[in-house]
Amino acid sequence: MTKTEDSLAKIEAALSATRWDPALCAEIRSVYHAATSHGVFAALTTPERLTRFLEKHVWAVWDFMSLMKSVQEVLAPVSRPWQPSPQPSLTRMMNEIVLEEESGFQMDGRAVSHFEYYLFAMRSAGADTQQIDGFLAALRDGVAWEDCLERFA
Repeated sequence: MTKTEDSLAKIEAALSATRWDPALCAEIRSVYHAATSHGVFAALTTPERLTRFLEKHVWAVWDFMSLMKSVQEVLAPVSRPWQPSPQPSLTRMMNEIVLEEESGFQMDGRAVSHFEYYLFAMRSAGADTQQIDGFLAALRDGVAWEDCLERFA
């Protein structure tokens, strides 16, 4: 069994264990196939190409985390004094996404954000993290994110 066939078998097993609508399962299969057929995977043929990809893609990961927090501000805002949400199902969905993205688990059981896990993977692969590390340090120092992007991205 090839790696692709093994992955497809795992997807099928996961989908068959759900009670999801068949149309949703078909859509998941379609998106999975489109993602795994994307040309970027064919281009990642050497360790150097992989590390170069990681060095560029980390910005998309950071951007996703920022977008997620922007959506959270709208769907699950912090207010004092606390008030019930006008859309509790959207608030719950958003908080579940944030929980997973900001405090997933490493294999050793420690909580870590998906972004931090990505940085760990980058370093493990030998990718250069100086740009993103400098960017994050400048953000921590209070530099406006727009200025940080101008300087580091």
